[in-house]
Amino acid sequence: MHSALTPEEAMLVATGLGPRGRLSELSNSDLQTLIQTCSEICQTATSLAAGLAALRPIQTLTAAQSAAVYLYVPPHQLSALAASGDPPALIPVDDSAPSLEAEVYRTGRSVVWGGGPDETPGLRPAAPGASSAIITPLQVQDQIWGVLAAYREHTGFTDRDLAVLETVGQAVAVVVALRASISQQESLWAGAPLGMASFDLEGRFINANDTQAKILGVPLTELIGRSMMDFVGTSDAVRVRQLFTDQTLDTNPHSHLLTAHRADGSPLVVEAWTAPLTVAGATVGVQVALRDLTAERHATERLEWLATHDPLTALGNRRWLEHGFATMLADDAQRRLTLIYIDVLNFSYINETYNHDIGDHLLAELGRRLTRVLSDRAICARVGSDDFAVLLGESADDPPFLQLLEGIKSCFEQPLTVDDQVVSLRPAIGVALYPRHAPDWHTLLRMAAVAASQVQATGPAVVFHAEGASGHQSAAAEIAQRLPRALAAGYLEPFYQPIVDLKTSKVVAAEALCRWHDPDLGLIYPSRFIPLAEESGLIVSIGRFMLQAACRQLKQWQTEFARPSRVQVNVSARQFEEPDFPELVAEIIRTAGLPPGSVALELTESVLVRIRESTVDPLQALARHQVPVIIDDFGIGFSSLSYLHQFKVDELKLDRSFLEPAQNGMSSRDLLTAIAEFAKRLGMLITVEGVEHFDQIAALRRLGFQRAQGYALAPPASAPACASWLEQGKINPAKPAKAAGIDA
Repeated sequence: MHSALTPEEAMLVATGLGPRGRLSELSNSDLQTLIQTCSEICQTATSLAAGLAALRPIQTLTAAQSAAVYLYVPPHQLSALAASGDPPALIPVDDSAPSLEAEVYRTGRSVVWGGGPDETPGLRPAAPGASSAIITPLQVQDQIWGVLAAYREHTGFTDRDLAVLETVGQAVAVVVALRASISQQESLWAGAPLGMASFDLEGRFINANDTQAKILGVPLTELIGRSMMDFVGTSDAVRVRQLFTDQTLDTNPHSHLLTAHRADGSPLVVEAWTAPLTVAGATVGVQVALRDLTAERHATERLEWLATHDPLTALGNRRWLEHGFATMLADDAQRRLTLIYIDVLNFSYINETYNHDIGDHLLAELGRRLTRVLSDRAICARVGSDDFAVLLGESADDPPFLQLLEGIKSCFEQPLTVDDQVVSLRPAIGVALYPRHAPDWHTLLRMAAVAASQVQATGPAVVFHAEGASGHQSAAAEIAQRLPRALAAGYLEPFYQPIVDLKTSKVVAAEALCRWHDPDLGLIYPSRFIPLAEESGLIVSIGRFMLQAACRQLKQWQTEFARPSRVQVNVSARQFEEPDFPELVAEIIRTAGLPPGSVALELTESVLVRIRESTVDPLQALARHQVPVIIDDFGIGFSSLSYLHQFKVDELKLDRSFLEPAQNGMSSRDLLTAIAEFAKRLGMLITVEGVEHFDQIAALRRLGFQRAQGYALAPPASAPACASWLEQGKINPAKPAKAAGIDA
C-alpha cells in the first residue's frame, strides 16, 4: 500500500513554521491562510520531504526572524521522523527531567513563561538561552500528541501570542488525528478484497488501498489527491455529489449502486458503502468501501439475455417469440397475425455426414439470412434444434406476407459454404393464422408446426394449416402413436455419458439418456418424442423406466468395476406432480441396493417454476432421502439466480451455450469466470455440459470448474459400449490437430 504521512510526520510538516516567525504580528487573514495551508499539506503530502517542500508559502508568510518555533514529541517517535529526513526544530519530551515542555505534555495546559523565577518554581524551558516562552499542547479530545513551543531570547510573549499558537496547535492536532486515523486504516485495509478509500469533503482521495486502485485502473501513487468525480458515470454525477453532502449530515452508513468507469474509460458497476469520516467529533470527509459488481452484472445480464435468446444464432427463442405475440395483441386485441414455421428437413443428415460444428455454422448463417429479410412488423426466433419461426403482425391475405414468404424461401436458394463444404438446406414451411386456426399462442405454434410436417408428404415447400389439416397424418402424430408400443416392446434404451472430474480426469458420474430404436423409423432422438410424451402424460412411465434401468445398471457397474459412484437421471415436471414422487424415487434406489446419494435427479428450471406455483415442495422431501438435485441447462430458462436462493438445489449443469462466443459484448471467458465465482460463493458444484473441444477442457480447468461432460470426453453410448472408460476409471482425451476453444 502507498505510504501516507504518519502522525509524527504530520506534526512536523504542520508545524515547521520557519523555524522562526512573528506569530503575534500575523493578521487574522494570514492566520486563516496558515491554518488552511497547514491542513492541506497534511492531507495531501505523501512523504516528509514533500511536506517540507510544500511549506514554503508558510515560511514566506513568517519570514521575520523574531521567534523560534519548536515541536516536541514523545521520544519513541523520534526514530520514525529521523528516518524520514532532517527534522529541524524537533525535540524529544523528556518526562524524567523537569521542564515546562514536559509539564505541558503531562497536564495538557498551556503556559506563558516570562523568565521570572517565581512563575514556575523549579521548571524552565528545555531550550537553552530562552528568556521567554509560550507552550501549548497538541490535543485531540483526551489524547495529547506533543507540544508546540515558541521561544525568544530577549523579549517576552503576550497573551495574543499564546492565542495564536493555540489556534495553530488546534488545527495541527486535528490534522494529526486525521493522519493517525488514516494510518490505522492502512493496516486494516491491506489485502482487503473490497476497495477502501477516504475522501475529503471535496471528494478528493485522501487514502486508498491497492484493491481500490486496481478497480479504478490507476496506480495508487497517482490516485491520492484525485477527485472521485473523475471516475463517476455521467448519469450518477449529481447523485454522488449529493451523497457527500448528505453523508456529512447523516452519521449512519449507507449502500449505493453506482455506475462508474475505469481510467481507460471501460464501464464499471459498483456497490458502495459510505460512512462519515470524523475527527474529534467533526465530519472531515467520507469513507467508502467499494465492491466491483461489473463481472457479476454482466453475467446476470447474459443469463437474462439467454433466457429469451438463442446464443448460436442470436435470434430470440420460443419464450421471446411468445412475448412478441402477447405484445402485438396488447397493442391491438383484434389484430390478425401470421406464424410461419420453418423446419430444415435435411439438417440431421448434415450433422451425421459432417459434424456438429458445421451444423452450428449453418444454423448461424441461416439465422443471419432470415434476419436480413424481415420487415419491421415481423420477428424471428429459433424454436427448436433445426426449427425457426417468424411471427408477422399481418394477415396472410395482406401483401407483406407474400413478400416475407418469398424472402424466407430465398434464404434457402443459395447453398451455404462452411470450411470448404458446400451444403444446400431444404426447408419445410408451415403457415398458421391467428385467430383463424388457433385461439392462443401455444395452439398457433403447434398448428404451424403440424403444417410444416406435411411438406414431406405433400411435396410443396409451403403448406398452410388448412391444407395440411386433413387427409394426411403428421410425422409427429405417427411418433405419438408408436411411443406407447415402443415402451412396452423394449425399444427404449438408456445410453450413458460420463461426467469427468477436470482435476483428476476420473469418471465421477454418468448421465442416463433415453434413446429409441424403432424397427421401422430407425434411431429417434429424445427431442422428437420427449415433448410428445410430456403432452400425453406417458413421460411419467418413461421416467420411471429410465430411473429403474439406471439404478440397476449402476449397481451392476459398481459390483463389476467399483465405479462410477453416481448416476444422474432426468426428470420432468409431470413426474414431480405425481403423488409421493420423492418416496417413489427413494424406494427404487433402495430396491436396487444402492446407498443414499448414489442417484441424482436432473431437472430444468421450468420444473422449479411449477414447484414455486405449487403448495408442495418435493425438493425438501428429496433432500430428506439424500437424493441430490441438479439444475440442468442452467441459464437458458427463467430467473435462474432467484431460484437458487429459494430452493434446495445441490448442483448446477451449465448449458453448452455458455461455451459459445457471446452475442451481447461479453466474452465467454469473462462470463464463465463470473459464473464460477458466483457458484463458489453459493458453495455449489458446477458441471459444464456440451464440451466438444479439447481446448475447452483446458480452459475450464484454468477457470476453476470442477466437472465437465461432452463429446470431447466421450459420447453417449449403450451400457456395453461404456466398458473402456469403466475399466480405466478415467478419461484423458487426446488433443486434436485442430481444436476450437473458449474465446479469449
